[in-house]
Amino acid sequence: MCGHDVHMTNLVGGTAKILEKLDQIPSDKHVRLLFQPAEERVGGAFGMVQEGAMIGVDEVYGCHNWPYGKPGEMYVKTGYMMSCATSLNITVIELFCLILSHLSLDLW
Repeated sequence: MCGHDVHMTNLVGGTAKILEKLDQIPSDKHVRLLFQPAEERVGGAFGMVQEGAMIGVDEVYGCHNWPYGKPGEMYVKTGYMMSCATSLNITVIELFCLILSHLSLDLW
């Protein structure tokens, strides 16, 4: 199961919980549920903001799966967290394994 599956499951599950308590939300308040596409690449939240997704929004609560946490626990932090998009290019010069030299890759 990839992270995107978890994110969609969280959003759908969260939506179900909000709907269970819809009568407790004041009539002058609104809930907007957003799924950020392409968060690892150029786009994501920036594109959503440019398209107007945040117009009229006073508060934002985000969620990201954290595989190192304990089941049933939620970690909460004020402010931003995990907001970075990075690209990395590498060049493999040589891949050699002394012990398993017959499995080594000759790039030359």
